Amino acid sequence: MPALSAALNRSLEEGARIVRRAFLAEAALRAESDCVAVAHHADDRIETVLYRLCRGTGTAGLRGIGWTGPLKLEEEPDVTEWIQWSAGSPSALSLSKRINSDVRVVRPMLGCTRPEVLDYLRQKDQDYRTDATNADNDIPRNAIRNQVLPILAGKVHPGARQALWRLAEEAEVSAAKRTWRRDWLASFAVAGSHGFIDLPVPSLGSPPELDEIHDALDVLKTLWNLTESNFTHRHAQALRRLFNPESGPKSIDLPNGLVAERKGKMVAIRKNYRARDLL
Repeated sequence: MPALSAALNRSLEEGARIVRRAFLAEAALRAESDCVAVAHHADDRIETVLYRLCRGTGTAGLRGIGWTGPLKLEEEPDVTEWIQWSAGSPSALSLSKRINSDVRVVRPMLGCTRPEVLDYLRQKDQDYRTDATNADNDIPRNAIRNQVLPILAGKVHPGARQALWRLAEEAEVSAAKRTWRRDWLASFAVAGSHGFIDLPVPSLGSPPELDEIHDALDVLKTLWNLTESNFTHRHAQALRRLFNPESGPKSIDLPNGLVAERKGKMVAIRKNYRARDLL
């Protein structure tokens, strides 16, 4: 690690993080797995939010560590050649396959706090390893963990950690909605030349607001030259229910000869159909 960190012009801690992610990505590909589970917890996320807030960040950065994401980041250097595999391990995969890999990282323990994790280990009489560098407060992340957050909780507000967690969750929902709106715009861009449109369901948070549903119907009326204008509040409510992330397959009739159908993570709206035609 010292030699690699020097070659990358990165700190020892950051170099080790890059190698860990590269190793896990390579191991997942060798095992033909599409995801890797890691043990980040709520305190890791809270510390990341405060760290980014102090350094300057936008709404996207306030998400901190998410529940899932790409395992290898695009800007990270390729360090595969530095990883030593045991004798008899599978031959190295091609660089193109590594780059095109879609391995994801998932964090199932993100909702658990550090005290909860340690209490669980004590109950199980389970040993664990503590990184000795965690006590080095010259490292900014450690200073936030060991000094800043205790002061905020003790001197500012006892719920400081919970407030930072809620901020991260709200930022993640906001980012997901921005992505969903971009996908909607892309769907409308091609709907004018087709008799159907596939609109994605929001991945996080609540269904689209009623005014967003009304706006979508108004746009379709213009794109498809629909002469009738009798979309009602009841129709918008029925269509909105199809966008509930928990909704299952269902079809509803709409005015102007339209039918809307929930299919997986999409809601398809078609012209000149009835719901019974889809059965």
